[in-house]
Amino acid sequence: MSRLGTNVTYTGGFDVSLSLYFNVSACKIFSFCVTIPALDLTRLLGLPTENIYTLEATVESQPVGSCILTPAMSIRFVQGGGNPTQSVTVYEPVSIQVVLGQSTPAPATVSLAITPSASGFPSSVSIPANGTSSNTVSYTFTNTCVATGDPDDPGATAPATPTASTQTYQVTATLTPQPQNSCAVFTTTASLNVSNNSPILQWINIPGSQPGPAPSWGLGQGATINADPSQPPTNAGNSASIGLTIGQGTSATESGPFTLTLLDEQRVPHTGSNVNVQLSVGNQQWTLQLNPSAMVTVTLSNNRGAEILLHWLSSGPPQNYSNRFFLIVDGGCLFGQNEFWLDVWNWSVRL
Repeated sequence: MSRLGTNVTYTGGFDVSLSLYFNVSACKIFSFCVTIPALDLTRLLGLPTENIYTLEATVESQPVGSCILTPAMSIRFVQGGGNPTQSVTVYEPVSIQVVLGQSTPAPATVSLAITPSASGFPSSVSIPANGTSSNTVSYTFTNTCVATGDPDDPGATAPATPTASTQTYQVTATLTPQPQNSCAVFTTTASLNVSNNSPILQWINIPGSQPGPAPSWGLGQGATINADPSQPPTNAGNSASIGLTIGQGTSATESGPFTLTLLDEQRVPHTGSNVNVQLSVGNQQWTLQLNPSAMVTVTLSNNRGAEILLHWLSSGPPQNYSNRFFLIVDGGCLFGQNEFWLDVWNWSVRL
């Protein structure tokens, strides 16, 4: 058994000093700054200058054995029969392969843990004896909410969107029981990025409907609406048709709530205008008033989408400009969230 030791000394104290900083700049043409060196006020104020305390100590570590610890286990993720990858998609099986650095003379069990949790994730994988050093289990990730990255609320999550669709997991494999007095480490952790689906929105060409500016991630996600078609621009009507489908790869039929919300150009919920939507799924149809939100539970599959027909019914005085509105389509953790841009002319609030 060996022991490593280091002698350390901690010294504590305080001082008081004064320093001036001066800066002059004009219209970003020039900038001049100067810092006057600090004036030590400790002695001037008659304060003690000796150290408050001095602490001497020894920091020691005790390695296990006299060998270098070496990793003896790895995890690989494979999807679609391709090469090992750290990025996968939902609704397609992922092969999780655990590889030992050496075969075991007896069957071995490797426990698996995933953070954050994933429903139904396998808890272990068995490694057969007789020269076999690896085995594989399969798991299919489903749509889920993703971490927001809020430093003030690290656990906060939100529905997946086209610009924030990835949830990162930490998968840990541990051989149980661990070999005693071994220099080989039979524990490993690997990161896995899972890309979630979000609703796919697409402008549909119908009489009186015109395309409009759209976000960069969805070039067909925008329409131009004229609340008063008798006023310019006369080529645009007061309605827009929007196709709604769920992400590719979703094999099962899913039922869940969708919330439609109308936001103004400041992304604040917009109320007061007479705006309604007709949501159609197969032979079913719902008429919803957006003031500013409406919710409906629908059943969708990969080959069965929905159509949203939006009508802006409150017109206003002629204007030579349009205002940007956003239709937020929020399917929660199950379906994800997306937005459709609306450039609206000659609108008003409902009197």
